[in-house]
Amino acid sequence: MSAVGRRVPRATSSLVPRALSRPALSPLPHRRIDQSVHHSFAEKTKQLSGGRGADVIYDGIGHDAAQENLAALAMRGHWVSYGHATGALEPLNLGAKSGTLSHPVLFHYTEDSLQQMAGRTFAALRDGVLRPDVRHRYPLAAAADAHRDLEARRTTGQIVLLP
Repeated sequence: MSAVGRRVPRATSSLVPRALSRPALSPLPHRRIDQSVHHSFAEKTKQLSGGRGADVIYDGIGHDAAQENLAALAMRGHWVSYGHATGALEPLNLGAKSGTLSHPVLFHYTEDSLQQMAGRTFAALRDGVLRPDVRHRYPLAAAADAHRDLEARRTTGQIVLLP
């Protein structure tokens, strides 16, 4: 995003995923991680943006990150809530910031749009723009172990179940 004058702060649950995400994202020409954030995402985001806040927030955490995300959101900012790892969002007052919220739902995408997105994704994989970081492989018979490790935060990167 640095190519278009954007900074990409991020919040992680611990130092391990934070350290692992830096090399995965920084080689991409259109992305740069300027700052790791763990405790006060809103404060650091405001600092990095000269007080403005984030124009866009992508949130997969949900409930537990809601107040920090709202505080970090810029005037007229957009919040994309794509997951609820800690529970669903409660009603929010985005009106004070003229902010918008979207919550994309997988089943609202048509086969045509999914084919187009899949084509772009596989092209990015083929061209090396996306580089999967598969650190954990489990036989399909050990899927329960994979879930337990994921829930216990013993994994980072992608998890692959093998036939």
